Amino acid sequence: MYLVHDRMNIRRVVQRRARGYLRQPTRVHSREAVTRPSDSVHHIAVLRSIGEFSWDNIKQVAALLSAAFYEDEEAWNRGTANAREPPLAGALFGWASLFAVLTQHVVYGNNYLTLLASENEKVVGCCGLSFDSAPDDVTAATGLAAGSQYGLLTGLAVAHAHRRCGVASKLLAAAAAATAARLPPPAMLALLVARTNTPALRLYVRQGFEEQPDWVDARWQAEAEKGKVGKPRRLLLVRLLSS
Repeated sequence: MYLVHDRMNIRRVVQRRARGYLRQPTRVHSREAVTRPSDSVHHIAVLRSIGEFSWDNIKQVAALLSAAFYEDEEAWNRGTANAREPPLAGALFGWASLFAVLTQHVVYGNNYLTLLASENEKVVGCCGLSFDSAPDDVTAATGLAAGSQYGLLTGLAVAHAHRRCGVASKLLAAAAAATAARLPPPAMLALLVARTNTPALRLYVRQGFEEQPDWVDARWQAEAEKGKVGKPRRLLLVRLLSS
């Protein structure tokens, strides 16, 4: 019966979530991670084109994105959501999100990177990094000159068993290094994060990111003005890189 319910909602849920994936704030969960050896080695790979993805990469990233970003709101409201085994719509959402990532490689070309963290050839973390002209709301809030390029980090996700093991920090460091290598100093690396995501905010502050209080989440504001209770308000955080 639950499977039938999922099938009835696949189109509505997947389309809505996949459209918003590339605008997703980065996400670091507060759920307790499984204890892992302190000497775990996580390799960071930077993929610059679709051709650099292996089939194993594709399958693992789809599963990772589904686990990190899919939320069956109706199931959670009913108290029947199973976070460890997402329903059919959740699995399809992961593939739709992966398709969105691959599409960015086609649209942006060399201006879009996918960063993968792996351990023993298994993908345990990922994020996207795009380089583009900063939009007006970002330049107004940060003082960046109009038309300047900036790096935008999106879709940071870490496998549940590898959280609190330094994976997110290594992905952020790799993104900062790639941004500093691509843009003239002081290069700006930016990201969006939900205001309610306290663990993520603590992580980003430790990594040198600062909140930009003059930036307004236009999507959240538009929903609030219509009296809608939607996703949490997002914050803009930036880090300036000298070299």
